[in-house]
Amino acid sequence: MTLKEAIEKYIQKGPARFHMPGHKGKLCSCDITELDFSDDLHSPCGVIAELQERCAQVYGADHAHILVNGSSGGICAMLTALSLKLHRPPRILVSRDCHKSLFSAAYISQSLVCGVYPENEAFGVITAENISNALGSLPEKPDCVFITSPNYYGMCADTERIYNLCKERGIYLFVDCAHGAHFPMSEDLPPLPHADLFCVSTHKTLSAYNQSGLLLCRCDLETELCFALDMLQTTSPSYPLMLSIEEALTEKWDAHLKRLSSFYIVEIPMPKSAAYRDFSRLCIPAVTGYDLGRELRGHGIYAEMSDINCTVLITSPNDEDEWYRRLLYAITCSECVWREEYFVPTYTHQPVCYTDVRAVFSHETEHVPLKKSVGRVCARPVGIYPPGTAILFPGERITQDALSVLQRNTACGGRIFGADDYINVLKGE
Repeated sequence: MTLKEAIEKYIQKGPARFHMPGHKGKLCSCDITELDFSDDLHSPCGVIAELQERCAQVYGADHAHILVNGSSGGICAMLTALSLKLHRPPRILVSRDCHKSLFSAAYISQSLVCGVYPENEAFGVITAENISNALGSLPEKPDCVFITSPNYYGMCADTERIYNLCKERGIYLFVDCAHGAHFPMSEDLPPLPHADLFCVSTHKTLSAYNQSGLLLCRCDLETELCFALDMLQTTSPSYPLMLSIEEALTEKWDAHLKRLSSFYIVEIPMPKSAAYRDFSRLCIPAVTGYDLGRELRGHGIYAEMSDINCTVLITSPNDEDEWYRRLLYAITCSECVWREEYFVPTYTHQPVCYTDVRAVFSHETEHVPLKKSVGRVCARPVGIYPPGTAILFPGERITQDALSVLQRNTACGGRIFGADDYINVLKGE
């Protein structure tokens, strides 16, 4: 029996709901709690266990775990599971295009973090060469390499090469695949990542509710992963969220991808570092993406994000044809679509060493004006949101290059996370 069938059978009985939640089905009839038939996410043995088994099959994993706090919760569980396995703070080599939730995970798991730069090109992703070079510079081998694939632009790393590199050296590979939940839904989409652990956000591109996701396991961390999730996830998980994941697994994307191919929309170039590209994600180049985003909103079109180079639109089979007609008209009317050269930030590379994120977060801090912060040590992750990648890692010295990138983005309409006119720095450093 599926989770949906079990809940529908319950609703059809017209039950007297002397159980949580307090709205008693008035807000949402399928919003229930752990009952004798509805299983328990923290100790699944019934319909939830069967759902997780189906998820594992769809995503080619040994085990699948439902996430009710999105991929952010999954990332915290990954690093926590590794710390439980090792019985010490893990050493993590992380691609610098990681999501800011990585630092919350590092704090919880007491991980030591070292950032590695992806290819220095517009929309570039991490490569096996980037990782190999970083490994050659580190005094101690990391326990795990953590990368993001796909990135916010739908560009995918060559995870097979990176995975093989890690296996040769006895290192785990964890992948934040939050934006790739839809990849199994069509052979015309990129393959899922080669990884020991990876997470997907079923709410980002599939039809599941916000906060829903999956954590997939293909290694010996399953026992620790269960313990980590038991500690980190709520004991009152949302049944509507879990039910929406079950229903999203049946989505078909072939017709939608064919529909997309019938529209000609100018897109950003695929970087040389990428192995695959998600063509369901529309990334429209612009004089500045911030300007294009404002123009689109004037036509009633709301994009996922904009940055200096482009505007990103996430598509799915739930899109309406009329939306595409409106989008094509808006692009035709726009004078800022297209750009011949793309802004590629150049950074003063930070030392290749591990940072104790918990120690940095626990250090006494002070606020200083952002424009006068060069040379000080950053106390928190700082970057542009969206996409939520950190330009400055906690514990790094603030460089003029990094400050210039932040200032250029804000001047064009971007928003900083972790700072505003002032920035938190370590006191006395």
